[in-house]
Parts: sequence; structure tokens; C-alpha cells
Amino acid sequence: MFTLSEESKERIGKIIEISRIAIHYGYLPLVLYLGYTRSEPRPPFIRLPTHHGQAGIFRVDTIDPLRG
Repeated sequence: MFTLSEESKERIGKIIEISRIAIHYGYLPLVLYLGYTRSEPRPPFIRLPTHHGQAGIFRVDTIDPLRG
């Protein structure tokens, strides 16, 4: 086995800490992105209710920036 210098141990510790943060905050957005882009039929990205003048009648407009 070989021994690591203190500087190497600090670098490895920093890399592990940054990796944990990236995985913690990036996992769910990655899963959602893959679900939106890889599924058939593609689900709408954002659904916005819009009012069109009639009392109490709403229509849902779909905005999907992935499809253009």
C-alpha cells in the first residue's frame, strides 16, 4: 500500500465533498429531464391555466420548450 501526502488527502476530501453536493442537488433534475425527453408520448413541460373571458371557464395552455 502507498501513503498519501496531506495535500493529496485534502484534494480527495474536497472532490468527495463536491461530488456529494452535485449528486444531492442534481439527481432529481436529471431524472425529471430524462423522463421528459426519453418518454413517448412526451408529457407537456408546463401547463398554465388561462382565462378566456367566460365566467369561470378556463383553458389549459401547454408550453413545451423541448418541442419548440
